[in-house]
Amino acid sequence: MRNMLSKLQIACDNAVFGCSAIVRLDNLMSHLSDCEHNPKRPVTCEQGCGLEMPKDELPNHNCIKHLRSVVQQQQTRIAELEKTSAEHKHQLAELAPGSGYTRDKTDEPAVL
Repeated sequence: MRNMLSKLQIACDNAVFGCSAIVRLDNLMSHLSDCEHNPKRPVTCEQGCGLEMPKDELPNHNCIKHLRSVVQQQQTRIAELEKTSAEHKHQLAELAPGSGYTRDKTDEPAVL
């Protein structure tokens, strides 16, 4: 029974979006992942930003808005890293000003 069903020829699920393919049931999943009419298939913006998004979101995509968001995220991350770096420098300065490290009671070098 399974063999008979796997040979069944059916229309692509994306027929409503313009796909005219008729495929065997056992090949349907493979076809759907590559079907150019699949509205959720990932595509890359070719207008400059290179963002990968579902095909159905491309018409409403705004490169400038996306790139501003990326820049904002990077600025936030840079600020976090600068704060962490400043905290680490302050901690190092408290441990041993000018030496780079200090020794504890066991006479082992402290980990930086």
